[in-house]
Amino acid sequence: MKRLILLPLLPVFMLVTLYAQTVNFGVKAGPQFTSFTHSTDSKAALLYHFGVFANRTVMDRLQAQAELVFSASGANDTETDYFKQRHLYLNLPLMAKYRVYDRLSVHTGLQLGLLMKAQLKIGEGNLEGKYDRKDWFNAFELAYLLGAEYLISPQLSAGLRFNWGITKLAKDYDKPRQNAIQFFAAYRLNPAEF
Repeated sequence: MKRLILLPLLPVFMLVTLYAQTVNFGVKAGPQFTSFTHSTDSKAALLYHFGVFANRTVMDRLQAQAELVFSASGANDTETDYFKQRHLYLNLPLMAKYRVYDRLSVHTGLQLGLLMKAQLKIGEGNLEGKYDRKDWFNAFELAYLLGAEYLISPQLSAGLRFNWGITKLAKDYDKPRQNAIQFFAAYRLNPAEF
């Protein structure tokens, strides 16, 4: 009786298995430099990002890739590091990757970011402490992506990516945007096709 009930689910299971074989999953992580534009009293901060990705070959040299990435971003005080603005985003980059030569590919796309945490850290003086500033910043951020990746082996790669903020960062100010330069290492569960 149980076999009879599970029989209609067999085509669904086969379809999921077939689709999973054409999609390559992996993990990625690395350091990043983040900064705010149009800010005279802040400088770039060295932070980190990590997450998972899935890519699928569309044509011979073209792939589509989606990621889910936790990203620590922010900026430091220009002169003394007296204050540090820190953000935590859950980012969803969607991009197209094109293999330009042998193991080298370039990619471009858009990234939607959800602000999970915004905190001002003051390191000295009467105001020393951590302050929640999530209400000061927009809940969503949109960024343009451009980068390159090199396959070191069929499963391991390293890359560089530039993220340029498109939408405004703060609720009450029009100009500041958030930019990032990311360095990453990625590991694929299945060997890459090229």
